[in-house]
Amino acid sequence: DTRLIVGCSGNGGSGRGTAIEILVPGQSTREKGAIIEVFTTGGSTTSQSADLAFSTAKSGTYAEQMRIDEDGNVGIGTASPGVNLHIQSSTSHGEVTIESATGSSHSAQLHLIGDSSGWSKINLGDNNDGNIGLIAYSHASNYLVLHTNNAERMRIDSTGNVGIGDTSPSYQLELSTNSAAKPTSTLWTVPSDERLKDDIVLADL
Repeated sequence: DTRLIVGCSGNGGSGRGTAIEILVPGQSTREKGAIIEVFTTGGSTTSQSADLAFSTAKSGTYAEQMRIDEDGNVGIGTASPGVNLHIQSSTSHGEVTIESATGSSHSAQLHLIGDSSGWSKINLGDNNDGNIGLIAYSHASNYLVLHTNNAERMRIDSTGNVGIGDTSPSYQLELSTNSAAKPTSTLWTVPSDERLKDDIVLADL
């Protein structure tokens, strides 16, 4: 049986070029199961730019599933990847699963390794704003920040001090305003804030 067909079209401009058709075995009609195809994106016969696309068949319908563009960016579910790896779903949730082997206390891990003077970031975006939420670590100053609605809300500095609404916390926990409260009452069981006391005398330790 014929299992592989290589075809070539195009004349050096933009468009489809060489294609490898992988056939479904045992089919007398040469039914294609998958296609690997070169898409020329410009240039001349001596200086070409091209993408490499991978398509699969489902119920007789062919659809592109992955593309490596001329810059080496990989797109899964998109023909126009804008970054090193771009995954897009057109029908449902966009999901990525990292699963470890079972047993021996194996871990599932995601490593974000930035330059020593740069950042490691997780952008939490939507279709209107690509980074409206953000978790970021500064390698230059060794602090962690949390953003919501495009603004920093919390910071853990290099010593472990936490600032809420405060970018330079001097204490283990520092708030930018006097707005702390209990969820069910405005009273604390053991009030120890000096603002609630009179005639404070420092202990002779």
